[in-house]
Amino acid sequence: GKPTDGVVARCFNRPISRRLSAALLRMPGMKPVHATIGTAVIAVGMFVALIFGGRGGLLAGALLFHGASVFDGVDGEIARATFRTSRAGAALDSAIDVVTNVAAMLGMAINLALRGEREALALVAWGIALLLLGLAMIGRRSLRETGSFNLDGVKHRYRGRFSAPGATRLMTLATLGTSRDFCALVYLALVLAGIPIFGLYLFAVVTPVWILFVFAALAPSRGAPTAHGGTA
Repeated sequence: GKPTDGVVARCFNRPISRRLSAALLRMPGMKPVHATIGTAVIAVGMFVALIFGGRGGLLAGALLFHGASVFDGVDGEIARATFRTSRAGAALDSAIDVVTNVAAMLGMAINLALRGEREALALVAWGIALLLLGLAMIGRRSLRETGSFNLDGVKHRYRGRFSAPGATRLMTLATLGTSRDFCALVYLALVLAGIPIFGLYLFAVVTPVWILFVFAALAPSRGAPTAHGGTA
């Protein structure tokens, strides 16, 4: 696991992904990038199911989105188990995370819009615009400070800035609500409950909250030196 794992990742996803990693590590020549490609393949299947599958495709897409969220942990577990962690690997993993998230929301919106729920496209356009803005901010800072794009850095930053007990509990709840693992599980539950449009309303509400955390995490600390434009 990782220090940035949320409750859903620790309690639901990691027990499955660890078993998958253990099985894959028995295969000769298995590398982290092979698992990363596996996540990308699941994401492609998810998007195709969502945009072409109608009502059944919506369920298949939601299952594959959750599956991609679970399988996404495998490349990092294999990397840590075989001492192959790298900035390039983390950057590729983060990039595929972004594409998977956007594809899931866009695919769900297209699926629902084709079946008459026109507000789906407006909801996802709002959410994706904010998501891309936040990602551009994170990417710019990551490239300037580390030379690679990594989503975990912002989690470390905003957790470290709120250390008071009450603020820590609030931050834990907020982190849970804005994590991909949590959202993928909730979307699956909403699809199973027959109210998938609520998933896009959730996306439209969560992204403004998430981008506030991005602003808070990336804002310079008061009185901190800023060598090369970065915080200390």
